[in-house]
Amino acid sequence: MKKNRKTIIIIIFILLLIFGALWFFGILQKNKQTDIIDGAKNLFPFGKTEIGVTNNNNNNNQSTNENENQTEEEGEDVLVEKAGPRLRRITDFPTGGFSGIVRTEDKEINDITINSVGETQEIKKIIEIENNYVRYAAIDNATVYESKITPSSIGKDLVTKEFIPNVEHIIFSEDGNSVIFQYWNKENRSIESYAGTISKREMNIDECPYDFSKKIVLDSKGDHVYDLHVFLNKNKKTQISISGINAPGNEGATATAATITAIKNFQSLHNLDIDGALGPATRAELVKICDAEQQKIAEQKFENIESKYLMEGSFLPSNIIDVSISPNSENFFFLKKDSLGVVGIIQNFISNSKKTIFESPHTGWLTEWNNKDNIELQTKSSYKSYGYSYEMDVTSGDYHKSLKQEKGLTTLVSPDNKKIFTQKIERNSLENSLYNKENSRNTPLKLQTFTEKCTWDKESVFIYCFVPDSLSYKDEYPDIWYQGLETYNDSLWKINSNTFKVEIISDIPLEYGETLDVFKIGIDKNSDYLYFIDKNTEFLWSYRLTDL
Repeated sequence: MKKNRKTIIIIIFILLLIFGALWFFGILQKNKQTDIIDGAKNLFPFGKTEIGVTNNNNNNNQSTNENENQTEEEGEDVLVEKAGPRLRRITDFPTGGFSGIVRTEDKEINDITINSVGETQEIKKIIEIENNYVRYAAIDNATVYESKITPSSIGKDLVTKEFIPNVEHIIFSEDGNSVIFQYWNKENRSIESYAGTISKREMNIDECPYDFSKKIVLDSKGDHVYDLHVFLNKNKKTQISISGINAPGNEGATATAATITAIKNFQSLHNLDIDGALGPATRAELVKICDAEQQKIAEQKFENIESKYLMEGSFLPSNIIDVSISPNSENFFFLKKDSLGVVGIIQNFISNSKKTIFESPHTGWLTEWNNKDNIELQTKSSYKSYGYSYEMDVTSGDYHKSLKQEKGLTTLVSPDNKKIFTQKIERNSLENSLYNKENSRNTPLKLQTFTEKCTWDKESVFIYCFVPDSLSYKDEYPDIWYQGLETYNDSLWKINSNTFKVEIISDIPLEYGETLDVFKIGIDKNSDYLYFIDKNTEFLWSYRLTDL
């Protein structure tokens, strides 16, 4: 009995040792795994980036100047950019139009190289990077601004300060350098339009104001001597006199022994032959330094200018009912009312050359210059009547129906001109579909929205749409929306035009607590950001698409 009890105690002791060892090594491995995970996080070169961050409490304050965070690791400064929420407000004032721009710019970086003997060297290197900008204009005065957009910040710079009151309709070219403002003239009861081009101001550098062209010897007299005295007195190392005659502010026009000494000091300072004479080499060095000073003065003046851009343009004929800009940003097409109906004219932004390519007795048209060779013309939509859409060749002016007429029809044509996203009234309800021009197939889509709430990406693959939460008036669209009788809480969706897959990107009211009724929308060429205007406030917003 004692032997069995002793055996049981030994077995229990052995089991305790085994469990203790397993517990110890298990904890150790767990800690080791944690260290590895934390180490991997620390090795991520740009810090931790939060994906899909939401902030339901105060998204309205996310609009501008969100700071980048900087941390210090192992004695080195590491820039950590923490991404803000995807949905951000850009303006806090009514905005009439915008253009998303991707700009290639130079950036200086520190590059580490290893030479043949294994020594590391840090050299500065210039690389090209793409940065996102959006250019937009205020409704109340047509002032143009530009914001640089990063995942963590939104800037704001003045582009041009204009004054055209109440420009409700503003159309920017894709590169943002051309713009058309439209406003209602109350006195004449007419639509007025202004077409402008935006260009960078040139920095004006004045020539050196001093005359160094003549030789100077002892007792030489004249303005050229005075100029030399003033110039040499700018540098204490070449100053002619501390006080009295030829001191700074009291320069004379006669060369003295001190003048010759100052010339020698200048020559010594710049490794020239020290002979006290204004020979060709000395004069060339004086001019070189003077030109550098003029360059610096010009740069300081330019830096202090409020706006670095100029707007140039002219007013267009009155009563232009619709206008669109070519994809290459060089021309625009407008429809102008006349006594017989409307005339369609293409005009160049720079040369102002014009070409009439369209005439119609019907005055209710909308235009979309979707492709370099094509302008889509569609009749203004109503649920009560059939709508028509025509494809027009920009060179010949020839046009034909793009698809059959439908009630409440509006269209959004792809940039490659092969597909049409449509909105129509079918079976007493608003219906969206995708029409393929190449095979004449029309595919219904499982969502209900307006074409004005959608945009194609530049590759003609995806359509991004803001979709209303409900449509209460059944078939009375788009009239109800145009008349402002109904407002919506939009969510953001994506349509794949190849597979017809429809998926939600963001339930904006639920995720962000924002009520947005989008009515103008655009996208940059890389599909990094969507830009859009809220119909309720006319504020400009952005949604970051990268890293979805």
